[in-house]
Amino acid sequence: MRFPASLPVVMALGTILVALSIILLTIAELLRRRGMARAGVKDKGGFL
Repeated sequence: MRFPASLPVVMALGTILVALSIILLTIAELLRRRGMARAGVKDKGGFL
């Protein structure tokens, strides 16, 4: 790698992005389930 000193910064940024993605997916799934329950529709799967 050309800049080994910047590797920890890149790893930290990647970890933060992955964590934020998982959090957003979880929130979206919860909102989807809540919306389907309010509409009275049977849940037919989803992400989780």
